[in-house]
Formats: sequence, structure tokens, C-alpha cells
Amino acid sequence: MIKKLFLIFSLAAALTGFTFGSTGIHVRFDDINGLVAGDRVVFDGATMGKVKKIKYGDDGIFTVSLSINNDFKDFLTEYSRFTITDDPRDNGGKAVEMLLIHMGGAPLKNGSSVDGSGQYQVLLEMMKDDARQGIEYLNNEFKRFSEDLKSLSEHEQVKELEKQIARLGQELKKASRETKEKIISDIIPKLEEEVAALRKRLEAMGREEEVEPLEKELEKIKYI
Repeated sequence: MIKKLFLIFSLAAALTGFTFGSTGIHVRFDDINGLVAGDRVVFDGATMGKVKKIKYGDDGIFTVSLSINNDFKDFLTEYSRFTITDDPRDNGGKAVEMLLIHMGGAPLKNGSSVDGSGQYQVLLEMMKDDARQGIEYLNNEFKRFSEDLKSLSEHEQVKELEKQIARLGQELKKASRETKEKIISDIIPKLEEEVAALRKRLEAMGREEEVEPLEKELEKIKYI
């Protein structure tokens, strides 16, 4: 539903002419995972702005200042969520991805400050409010992740899965009991499938021991 509305809005903007100017949003993150000034801000695959600057505070929090093209300002609301992800256009680069968990809501004004979200956190929020949308997002994310893994060597795949499992473990530490249960039942099995597929490929090379730490970590985070 949100994607359809975005396409309608984009067509209307193209027909009526673009809006000049930008809106500044400040997003707080515990970790920026290699994000740098100049990286893109994306929404549903489209570039909606860029990272203007990053400031590290005395409290250990990163404040990421975003410049959002005003053509997208109608999507900046209390239901906007910002997360850091890999940029498919920049190999090894990062991007801030904005996701909408609902249409409508109070607008974010120029200069607003919000807390950033982990990808799994946004996913679970979507699943709580709209199970179909959440499942669709989950499937799309893991499909993209699986495709990205195929472009890597087996050694690089181990490292990437290691990072994903560690990130999930961090989110589990902060999650409520209900959220933990959803992660364990809906997300961990997807990662287990990727690890099992990698094990099968490594077994053919006599290198299955490389995947064993991943299996142990996946089992361990279930009890965080």
C-alpha cells in the first residue's frame, strides 16, 4: 500500500514540477557502521537526500544530520523510521534508508531530531502493526541479502553472516520479551537457512569448520 502511494506521489511530482529546497532531520544512532557524510538517504530505492554531517557526542551517540529533498517532505512524519544499510549503488558504501510503518501522522518539521532504528527493529514494528507488510519486507530484505551474498567469496560470506548475527544479537539485548520471541520465531530461521546453505557449499570444499562458529552464535543468541 505504501509503495503504491509512493509511486502515485512520484508521478504527481513529475507532472507538476519538483519542489526546491530541503528539510533537515537529525537522527541519533548508537553506531553508524561506516556511514560517512555525503552518503545517500534512500526511500523505496529512490534517492531522497544525503548525509550532510555526522557528529559524535560526549554521550557516545552519533547525530547524523540529513538533508532531505522537499519533494519527499510529505513522507517525513512521526511514522518515518531511519536505519543504516548497505548502499546497492556503492560497493562497500552505506546509506540511510527511510521506511514508513504507516501513512499519515504528524509531519517532521525542519530541524527535527529522532532516534534511529535497527533494521530488525523496524521490521518487527511493521509486523506488529501490519503482518502482511512486515512479512513482505522481511522476505524482500532476505532475498536482497541472499543475492548480495552470492557475489562474495565463501570467506566473505562467513564474515558478512557473522556481522548480521552480531547485529541481531545487539538488538535482542535491547528488545522486549515479545520482540525477542518474534525475532526467534521469524528472523533467526531465515539466517539459519543462509548458514545451512553456506555449510553445504563449504562441505564440498572440505572447509565446513568455517561455518561452525556461526552456528554456535545463532544458537547462543536465542538465549540472550
